[in-house]
Amino acid sequence: LKDQVLGLRWVKRNCHFFGGDPDNITVFGESAGAASTHYMMLTEQTRHLFHKCVLLSGTALAPWANIPQHNWAYRLAKATGYRGENVDKLVLEHLQHCKASNMMKVCQDLLTTEERHQRMMFSFGPTVEPYVSKHCVIPRAPLEMMRNAWGNEIPLLIGGNSSEGLLIFTEARKYPELMNKLHEDATYLVPDDAKVHADKRKEFGEMLKRQYFGDSVPSWQTVLQYADLFSYKYFWHGIQRTLHSRLHNASAPTYLYRFDFDSKHFNFMRIITCGRNIRGTCHGDDLSYLFYNGGAKKLKQRSAEFRTIRRLTTMLVRFAECGNPNIPMSEGHDHSYHYHHHHRQPERPEQTAQPIHSNKQNGNNSSSSSNGVQTAQHTKDESDPEHNQQLSRESSFADSVVDGVELAFEVNASPAQQQPVWQPVSGDSGTYKCLNISDELEVIDLPEAEKLRLWDELYIDKTLLY
Repeated sequence: LKDQVLGLRWVKRNCHFFGGDPDNITVFGESAGAASTHYMMLTEQTRHLFHKCVLLSGTALAPWANIPQHNWAYRLAKATGYRGENVDKLVLEHLQHCKASNMMKVCQDLLTTEERHQRMMFSFGPTVEPYVSKHCVIPRAPLEMMRNAWGNEIPLLIGGNSSEGLLIFTEARKYPELMNKLHEDATYLVPDDAKVHADKRKEFGEMLKRQYFGDSVPSWQTVLQYADLFSYKYFWHGIQRTLHSRLHNASAPTYLYRFDFDSKHFNFMRIITCGRNIRGTCHGDDLSYLFYNGGAKKLKQRSAEFRTIRRLTTMLVRFAECGNPNIPMSEGHDHSYHYHHHHRQPERPEQTAQPIHSNKQNGNNSSSSSNGVQTAQHTKDESDPEHNQQLSRESSFADSVVDGVELAFEVNASPAQQQPVWQPVSGDSGTYKCLNISDELEVIDLPEAEKLRLWDELYIDKTLLY
């Protein structure tokens, strides 16, 4: 985390040398990267170093993102040959002379069976620092830091995937006893930071088990229910608590999305983790639509996968540009496909669906163009024949899109049929609204809301919830 702070300081000081805007910096991350990004929003070390954040499938409140202090450094030292006492200075000196490869080999073996049963995923991770200094990143529990964090002043885009917990298939295969033991003892399902007494903990554990398994016994036959359970425990409830905190403490808008695109052949994390017979949108599947990877193949431009790539990348670009992730859409479609190939506004805007707008301001003075960051790419002399030829090709392609697809948008985009605007979250309805990214784009009530309310109820003391 301290390396990340140094990296952000470098970006702030130097990005203008590379065409960046030091007054319009967005930080985003996925999974552990999202938790790291969230910590960067909370710590005073990064105040005013960036202006917007995107959290994909992770927060500082996820149970795996705040590791309890279990003498990990001393245990690692002993596993690498240390025979001295548990004195910080001596332990540090030993570890400084260890090979990183040796430490990595024994790192995961530090977890005991009991700690795995308590659902500790890692031996090392972010933790409240025992020594408070001028370089301290996490001086207090992240829940406390969130209430008065400087990051409450900047826009946030946050969300997750609809079947995050499919990631648990790997653990279920490697440690089947963890799943099987739930039938005897479900107390460890209850979050530690809820701080409930032992009797209540047992009651709440049974309540969670009934919610996800009904009368079935946790086993490989019910692994999908097991995966659903950990979608909430590991990912969605941390997202929900962050939304609660932002709603009560933030002055800047918070946008919620839900990624639910289920491709048979392009959701690589699900395929790697679960095989090809399981369907759903696993933790990490969204990365296939943001970054090129070794499994990617050329997509047809009319395919649903290609369209989803355009939608997701355009959403993030627009949010980074102006703090509002709304993209032009109507009837669940969008013309980001046209937007990315064309690099400018459509030449015939009267034939395009109208963009949706937020009624909230982003709270910063971004100097970026309102037409999208791509406008900066048109810097060549327009008398350049090569440049004109490129524009001609782009224009011809754009015309075909306008004449074909976007004319249909206009026909179907009567005011009564248009999708609701994707607004920042509010507490008006009791259920958070999200942009659901599936085969179509829809603004809907968060489908996970009902089960998330059960997780909220585990926190008898609501000051521990958010």
